[in-house]
Amino acid sequence: MAEVIFKEMARPLELNWEADSAGTGSWHRGQDMDRRARTALVGTGFNPKTHRAKQFIESYFYDRNLIIALDMEHYEDLISLDKHRNNGKASSKIKLLMAYADNSPTLEVPDPYYGNEGDFKYALGLIEDGVRGLILKLSKISGDE
Repeated sequence: MAEVIFKEMARPLELNWEADSAGTGSWHRGQDMDRRARTALVGTGFNPKTHRAKQFIESYFYDRNLIIALDMEHYEDLISLDKHRNNGKASSKIKLLMAYADNSPTLEVPDPYYGNEGDFKYALGLIEDGVRGLILKLSKISGDE
């Protein structure tokens, strides 16, 4: 959901930024997004195109300017992978999305996978807040605001 939300929120600003998403595990690789995620996105006015899940690969530490995790488990997985495969060189690129949110009650987006549609809607709202703050921060850094 975060990739779709980021791309759609950044598009009207005509920013030359790229975003994609990848999981820390391989269990959903090649699959479309969860139907509940798609339903939540469409119900909130987003237009999720075809999405194929992929797994985070080591080259992303070099290729990406910023690596965003939605929860502490993924954050810690990324920090550990960076430490063991990249000597910790990319640790400053790894951030929690909700650290960018304005007045968020949490630093994590809870994984809605084992929940219901309401959990996906809640996660979507948190992601929107985090993405809004992230875009604002990146706009200021790049001078694109």
